[in-house]
Amino acid sequence: MMLVQSRIAVTTDTTDHQKKGNMAVTAHFIDESWNLRSILMRFIYVPAPHNKEVIAEQLHEALVDWNIDEKLMTVIVDNCTTNDKAIELIVDMIGKRKLLCEGNMVHMRCCCHILNLVVKDGFDVMKPAIDNFRESVAYWIATPKRWEKFEEMAKFKKVKITRRLKLDCKTRWNSTFIVLDIALPYRAVFECAKHVDKQYVYLPNDKEWEFATDVVDRLRLFYEITELFSGTDYVTANIYFPNICEIKMKMRQWATSSNPIIKEMTEHMNTKFDKYWNDIQGLMGIATLLDPCYKKHMLVACFAMLHGVEPSSYECKEKVDGIVATLHALLEEYEV
Repeated sequence: MMLVQSRIAVTTDTTDHQKKGNMAVTAHFIDESWNLRSILMRFIYVPAPHNKEVIAEQLHEALVDWNIDEKLMTVIVDNCTTNDKAIELIVDMIGKRKLLCEGNMVHMRCCCHILNLVVKDGFDVMKPAIDNFRESVAYWIATPKRWEKFEEMAKFKKVKITRRLKLDCKTRWNSTFIVLDIALPYRAVFECAKHVDKQYVYLPNDKEWEFATDVVDRLRLFYEITELFSGTDYVTANIYFPNICEIKMKMRQWATSSNPIIKEMTEHMNTKFDKYWNDIQGLMGIATLLDPCYKKHMLVACFAMLHGVEPSSYECKEKVDGIVATLHALLEEYEV
C-alpha cells in the first residue's frame, strides 16, 4: 500500500524473453520531501496471449494492490494498438470520475519509444549498409583470437583502440547508432583486415562508409536527446518539448539534402514523427508552461518551430490556447 498524497505516474511494459512473457510495473511520484521517487511495484510472469484484456487485468490488479488506482495520473506505455486498447479498459475499470479530466490524460506514449520508432524507420532505408557493419563487427568479436588479430592490425595501421567493438540490439536504434559510432574510426583497420583474412567478406564499400558517417553525424542529436529523456535522477517532462522541436527543425533541414537516400530516410522519419507527436504534445506543453525557465513564450516558439510558421500565426495561438485551457481544467480539478 502506498500512502503518498500526490498523484502517481505509472510505467509498464510487457516483453517476451526466452519465449516467456514478463510484465514490469513501476510507480513514479514526488514524495512529501519533494524527492523524485520510483518504485518497482510488480515484476511477474504473464502467460500468453498478451492481449489488451490480459495487460489491463494485470495492471489494474497491481494498482489496486498498492491502493493507487484512484491516485493515478498517467500510464506511460510503448506505442502499439494493444496498449492503446488496454489503457481504455483501465479507464473503464477505475471509472472516469475517479481520474483527472475523466481519464482523458491517463494515456501517455513513451517519448523514447517514439524516437526509437522514428529513427528505426529511417534506418530501414540504409539496412544493407548497416548489415555489413553489423556482420563486420560480429566477425571480429566472435572469438578472443580474432579480436587480438584486430588489435594487432590496429597497431600496424597506427589506429588507437579507444572503444571495443560491440554488437547491437536490432530493436533499439540507439544501440545500432553505437555500433556505427564505434566502428567508423576503425575504417583503416577493417580495410586492412580484408587483405589479411580472406574469410572476412563483409567490408562496407566506400559509399556505405561515407553514408554511415553522414547518418551518424545527423543522428547524434537523437542519441543525445534519448539519453537525456532516459534520465532517472531528475525530472524530464519539462525538457521534452524544446528538444522534440529541435529534432523537428533538424529533420526539416535534412529534407533539403542533395543525397536522395537522406531525403528518403527523412521522409520516413517525418511520417512516423507526425503520427505520434500530436498524441503527447498536450501534457508536454503543460510541463513546459510550468517550468519557470520556459513558460508561455517558449511554448509559442516551440509550436512555431514544429509547424514552420511565425510565432504570431493563428496556428500557434490556437495550439497554445488549447494547452492553457487544459492546464486551467487541471487546476480546477485540484481545487475541488
